[in-house]
Amino acid sequence: MQRNDTLSGDDSTPGLSIVIPFHNSQHNSSRLLSTLVGLNRSSIEVICIDDGSTDGTAAVLAGFAADCPLPVRLIAQKNGGPGSARNAGLRHARGEYVWFVDCDDDIRIAAIDHFAGVRSQGFDFIDYGMEKKGSKNTDTMGLAEGAYAVTDEMRCRLIESYGAICTKMTRRDLLVSHEIWYPERCFYEDNVLGSVLPFFVERFHKSGVVGYVNHLDFASVTRQKLGARFFDRLQTAAWGFAAGDRMATGDDERKALEDRFIGLFFVNTTKQIFGKYFPNTGFLGSLRNGHPVEATSKLISHIASLWYLKSWLTSARVHKYYRETATELGVPRSPLTRLADADRQGRVPWRGVWISSYALGSQRKHFERLRRAAWGLSALEPFVWVPPRRPGQESA
Repeated sequence: MQRNDTLSGDDSTPGLSIVIPFHNSQHNSSRLLSTLVGLNRSSIEVICIDDGSTDGTAAVLAGFAADCPLPVRLIAQKNGGPGSARNAGLRHARGEYVWFVDCDDDIRIAAIDHFAGVRSQGFDFIDYGMEKKGSKNTDTMGLAEGAYAVTDEMRCRLIESYGAICTKMTRRDLLVSHEIWYPERCFYEDNVLGSVLPFFVERFHKSGVVGYVNHLDFASVTRQKLGARFFDRLQTAAWGFAAGDRMATGDDERKALEDRFIGLFFVNTTKQIFGKYFPNTGFLGSLRNGHPVEATSKLISHIASLWYLKSWLTSARVHKYYRETATELGVPRSPLTRLADADRQGRVPWRGVWISSYALGSQRKHFERLRRAAWGLSALEPFVWVPPRRPGQESA
């Protein structure tokens, strides 16, 4: 995560650098690029990183750069994953703030206008609402609109739920001066930064403006059927916890990190496995509502489905690997006591999967093989990130 690269720049300092990774994005980036071509705002630059595309992405970006009224920097590199691309963009960014945007999503101009009004206040980040197409608008932080100073209580809340980084315009110097970089050759890279940044943020602004549009009409690692790269989420959750744990002081911060790790590694992963592999037929709901015959019929249809069996087995592997990782990190080996509100719909038979996972042997090699296959690695590269002294801490 640490990099020693110097940042390029000149005497003119844009207010905002919009950093966008692209990988084989010829057909899924036109919406965002059209929005940017329509922007005619001073003090904004756009940085596009072609992360080893093999389709016509390079030509699309060249045409965009020619048409866009904003300053555009085009960077081409070998495929290293979205974290690598964002790091490249950050190294070239000159803006006072950076906004990491996915190429298959979109932004709202209202956020740009709002930013112009609060930029001078020097917040560490400004957070905007997210519009999810096909769903309601989302506040990824769960906070009311306003300015916040980070107290000990607020820091714990940020650790548990920093929210989506793509909805935040982050002060560039906060990242660069503390050498906070994305992990590379992985997906779910935000898991790491979301566990680390709360220790460095002192002031932030929660805007009531919806600024980011999350579209679901293009396949991605986080939206399509589960593949090897989906399970990068396990590794980055562990990396994020380990990095944050080096900076945590006191039981409250440690517990907040534990809750975040359990949510990312165990709860969210298991729910996505069951949600992606088969639709909810509601047999547990029927059972709870006192309809045993209906529940039995639905249970039979579930068990008869190979998709259901695959969901169960894959989740059991994750649960077993959770226990191994939890032991290594020193977090609770059983997360079940923290699942009271994790799945109100009953789509996941948590305890059944957890108990059945005891029949499995170690899953460490299984998930290591998946990561090597996903990224063409001959050997796994250890994640090494030594955090700087957090603000307010005494030197060791």
